[in-house]
Amino acid sequence: DEEDDYDNNNDKNAAILQPQELSNALWSFATLQEPFSRSDLAVRHMTRNVSRYTSQGLSNCLWSLAVLNHAPSNTEMECLLQEATLKLLLESSSSSSSSFQNNQEVINLLWSLAVLNYSGGGSSSRDNLTAIRPFLQQVQQRFSNNPDCFDVVELKQLHQVFLWLTSPREEEEEQQQHKKLSEEDDDEDELLLQQLQPLLERCRHEFEIVQTQNTSRFQTDVVKTLQSLGYYSVKEEQICSETGYSIDILVSSS
Repeated sequence: DEEDDYDNNNDKNAAILQPQELSNALWSFATLQEPFSRSDLAVRHMTRNVSRYTSQGLSNCLWSLAVLNHAPSNTEMECLLQEATLKLLLESSSSSSSSFQNNQEVINLLWSLAVLNYSGGGSSSRDNLTAIRPFLQQVQQRFSNNPDCFDVVELKQLHQVFLWLTSPREEEEEQQQHKKLSEEDDDEDELLLQQLQPLLERCRHEFEIVQTQNTSRFQTDVVKTLQSLGYYSVKEEQICSETGYSIDILVSSS
């Protein structure tokens, strides 16, 4: 009973908060990487007041929840993503201050969904793609209009999103034997992936460049020590062909 009273009081206090205030608070905790013990209460506020949140507020809140490692339930995510999609569709209306007007809002949202591993109720990479298709289409359109519209940080985030989309799930092969996708959705997703290919390659290229720029002096000293001990086949910042991430030090037996 005491716990129920505590939750009810917190609900009442949360109801007083404006969406912008909660968004700012979550963003602050995430930026400082400080644990936020009532993330569940924050999500409850978001779902109950979702129409009052701007696109930036939704994007910032989801980014913060991803950084804080708090995944809303599928039902809660569906509610938030549905509202975000509606706001995205307002993009064409320049008079709307609630639509996704800048790249960072869209990319932060996509990155958050990847980190939170949202799949729209499914568990395959194709489910992930279908769930966020409108946002990927928006990214593709912006890149098509201006190939230099995304900065390096945004391209790095998109690379991580694309890894999430294209990495096979352990259970996916078995599920595909039993699950039939509609041909229309299947064709649309395949076409979108083809259209995104130039952006995928650009993201991978920029990601790999950044990966090889983080060599520390300590790491270089370790390599020299290994070589002095007779380990001649030692490589620094070896790029993984599958992911684009770098291996700090790779010692080969040959």
